[in-house]
Amino acid sequence: GEGGPMEADDLLTHLDMDPDIDIGVQRFSLNYALASDERFDNVAGKGRISWFLHRMEPDDVQETPARLRYRPIDYDRSRLSPQLTALELELDDEWSAITPPASVQPAILALTYPHRWAGTLPLSSRLQPLFKLSSSPRQRVVFIDEKTKEDFAGWVVPEGRYIYGLQEWFDENKIPVGGFLHLAPGKEAGQILIGYDRRRPQREWVRLATVTDNRIQFELKRRSIGCGYDDLLIVGSDVVAAIDALWRRAEAKERTVASLLVELFPALAPLTPQETVHAKTLYSAMNMLQRMPPGPIFAELVGNPAFQNVGDHYWIYDPVR
Repeated sequence: GEGGPMEADDLLTHLDMDPDIDIGVQRFSLNYALASDERFDNVAGKGRISWFLHRMEPDDVQETPARLRYRPIDYDRSRLSPQLTALELELDDEWSAITPPASVQPAILALTYPHRWAGTLPLSSRLQPLFKLSSSPRQRVVFIDEKTKEDFAGWVVPEGRYIYGLQEWFDENKIPVGGFLHLAPGKEAGQILIGYDRRRPQREWVRLATVTDNRIQFELKRRSIGCGYDDLLIVGSDVVAAIDALWRRAEAKERTVASLLVELFPALAPLTPQETVHAKTLYSAMNMLQRMPPGPIFAELVGNPAFQNVGDHYWIYDPVR
């Protein structure tokens, strides 16, 4: 074939099997044999079977991209107020413990820095029902651009909680971090419609990360954006390699949530007249330096006396406290 997945019937035409054996038996025998052969993956959704050679799968499907790996952090969930828990639900991070909705419905999400970087989407609670997940470790899906109707292959990796294969689409459509994407089930099984809030590109003020003396800094710069976005989540950078170096350093040092927040806060605070930073912005910026769901960040804000809540999820930082 064209390098796509193949069903048992496609494969049987290439195999020298006894034509007297019932086709159902042949199909079952072949599926059974391939299921126990680690060279092959069943990449179809629930209730379907379609075979693909494991070694032909993209590298970032065989192994989770580094920026998406979350090393679980212990924190005290009782610190999170109902308001912070509601904000956590809204952010719908794939590593937050959120129960997926029971039914399949169109989903909207705001793209985060690690996923924009890796060309992936989170397999978050809102997105899970769209993908009829089988027990297979990797599942192939087809994305269809809702406007152009062009399609492209994606890969669902349940263990890593991500969906791979969107880098070109993100780049072509200039989707920013914080950009709103919408997904809906396609007409056929394994198809997903994808789109975004298209608008005439306008020059907007955006937080851009820079690096000075091995520390992250932020400045407001005008950028042309043709996509609806969450103003509190948008962060970008013209120095991606330098941000990557900071991320590698944070990984190597296994830095605490507190030490990362103490670096981020003074970098973000000057961007507002009151020197306040929204919890969503801290979450978004934190994920430039280390992959982390909102829970540990919010718990640190509440538990650390240097951070004070000034209402509406805005915080100030007072190092003296």
